[in-house]
Amino acid sequence: MNFCPQCRTQLDPGARFCANCGHTLPAQGPAGPPGGPRPFAGQPGYAPPQAPGYGPPPAQPGYAPPAQPGYAPPGAPAYGPPPAQPQYGAPPAQPPGYGVAPPGPPGYGATPVGAMPPPPEEGGGGLKILGGCGVAGCLGAGFAALMGVGLIIVLVMLGGSSSSGSSGPSSGPGGEVPSSGSVRSLVRPQVGDYRLVGTSPLEKVPPGVVDSIGAVYTSPGGARIIHLLLVYPTESIANDRIQNVWSTSISNLKPGQKVTRGNVTDSSGAVRGSVVAVTGGYPESFYWNNRKLVVIVEGPAPHAKAFESSAPY
Repeated sequence: MNFCPQCRTQLDPGARFCANCGHTLPAQGPAGPPGGPRPFAGQPGYAPPQAPGYGPPPAQPGYAPPAQPGYAPPGAPAYGPPPAQPQYGAPPAQPPGYGVAPPGPPGYGATPVGAMPPPPEEGGGGLKILGGCGVAGCLGAGFAALMGVGLIIVLVMLGGSSSSGSSGPSSGPGGEVPSSGSVRSLVRPQVGDYRLVGTSPLEKVPPGVVDSIGAVYTSPGGARIIHLLLVYPTESIANDRIQNVWSTSISNLKPGQKVTRGNVTDSSGAVRGSVVAVTGGYPESFYWNNRKLVVIVEGPAPHAKAFESSAPY
């Protein structure tokens, strides 16, 4: 029986290396049992212990690192078309003059109110004698297209009057206004240098108005003038409307604006009404009454004043 000289493991007959430590063995014949420990010289009977042999550890049967599963990036989630939205009925119709323009009068193409841009914030006093509607609502969509302007907010000025503030020069002479007939007869094809572009009935007017019409004039340079004529049943009501314009304009005065007022007189000097001017902003506005007739002129400076001075009433 043979033993490995390195680790003292029993060897198989004819083995060329140790199966335990891997030590290469010389050719071996039959070997006797391993000898005992050798004593050191000078110390009979004592043999130091032999250090165990070291070598590569035997392979562990059946062991291998666990296989890592293959990595694949997650696929993008599939999206389908959004669910169909429930169908709703058409929104209720809006009243005329508030965002939806009613059909214009024959002869004028209707222009959608939403297609027109809003006016600048620094716009002037507006058509302060009308109430709660835009130009498209009060004058009609076709008339708004004639003016070439967006929605101008117009206010009804009802209530008290004021006697404070500065006084402007009197306006005159005021032409004679007929006491009967249609206000359309007062519209002139030419006022001074300003040519009539078109007219339209007012679709919304303040309470008490018995007849009305709107017109647009243009200057030789292309400036547009808005011109409104309103007839009230009595002179006192018409005069009150102008006084209300005066008091409200004073209360809502903007930086740079000036409000003045005076009298409308005829060729003999007799007073026929009052005039209020709101100037210094854009646009400028003039309001006056001649007996039962209330007149509104609005346009850029100096055209509004020039038109007012040339008006025959």
